[in-house]
Amino acid sequence: MTDRKLSRFGLRGKLISAMLLVGAVPLVVGMGMALLQGTQELHQMAGVNFESLAAEAARTMDLVFSDELTRTARIARSPLLVETLETQAARLESHDEAKLAAVESTAKHQWESGDAQLFEAVTESSLADFLKQQVARPAEVLDLALQRVNLLFHRNRGVSKLLQ
Repeated sequence: MTDRKLSRFGLRGKLISAMLLVGAVPLVVGMGMALLQGTQELHQMAGVNFESLAAEAARTMDLVFSDELTRTARIARSPLLVETLETQAARLESHDEAKLAAVESTAKHQWESGDAQLFEAVTESSLADFLKQQVARPAEVLDLALQRVNLLFHRNRGVSKLLQ
């Protein structure tokens, strides 16, 4: 029965079928190879892209940490801070353990009760003013590094979705 169906096509049908098969097989193989090669290259490009983004994010974070470390070191070396801490340490060294515990308990009670004098002594001194100046930064300066890292992360979300 299969011979009958094939014979119905005749020579012309058989030649056309053979030409289609001979043309279709290399086409399918070529398309498959192109797909595999394209996927491989996309993975390589995405890897290089992510690597460069990670390096840039690391440099940005390194700059932020370096800046914070410098600011902290500058605060710690401040003569006003050093002198204030040395004075406080010298004043506390002259007391025995019982007196220190009583002073600490009194200060803790004053702080918890919201004593205005203690609060003002802590927040309105020349040392407090110095620390406020050192810590106060415009929001744009602080957020700049975080915005850059966020931008780097979101820029490649499309590439990572493509690879999935």
